[in-house]
Amino acid sequence: MPVIAAALVTKAGRILLSRQFLDVSRIRIEGLLSAFPKLVGTAGARQATYIDSGTVRYVYQHAEQMYLVLVTTKGGNIMEDLSTLRLIGRLLPEYCPNGVDEEAVRQRCFPIMFAMDEVVTNSGQREATSIDQVLAALEMHSTEEERWKEEEARKKEEARRLAKEKAKELKAKKMDFDSASPVAAAAASARRWKAVAQRATRARTARRR
Repeated sequence: MPVIAAALVTKAGRILLSRQFLDVSRIRIEGLLSAFPKLVGTAGARQATYIDSGTVRYVYQHAEQMYLVLVTTKGGNIMEDLSTLRLIGRLLPEYCPNGVDEEAVRQRCFPIMFAMDEVVTNSGQREATSIDQVLAALEMHSTEEERWKEEEARKKEEARRLAKEKAKELKAKKMDFDSASPVAAAAASARRWKAVAQRATRARTARRR
């Protein structure tokens, strides 16, 4: 049966990170995770265990000062759920090498969630994968992302270059127009005076007649 969500929750019940794999409302997930620490009780002393509550099962382990929790359906395979939990637990130090604390989780929340996505599918099923395969896949995604960023940066730089060239071209055209304008104005004035002179000449000629 599927994993509903994976999360890191403080012992006080504060949700630091939650990755949802099934179409369950956010309010429902937050309610389940907030209630979890109250259910731990004496079972929390063990390294990894589970608690059945209502229609769900919490499969969890300590992650230093917090809990790593899987929320699953009660009909799930507990051994498979524990295997999924342990794999995610082994991935945490890869992204929080100085310790899994609140600050480290906040800073590395996205890589941790991407790692969870490599372990559990969007339908909540466990991927047949290992820690090395997960790290290799995430490294590949990281490389692809860097390439995409470089390509986007190149496009932006090219757009800036073209805009700068266009601005120079427009400025040059404006300067040409401004420099040509006095000549054009003088020519127009000369034509007007010539027309006035021609009319005056015709008027004098007509009077003599």
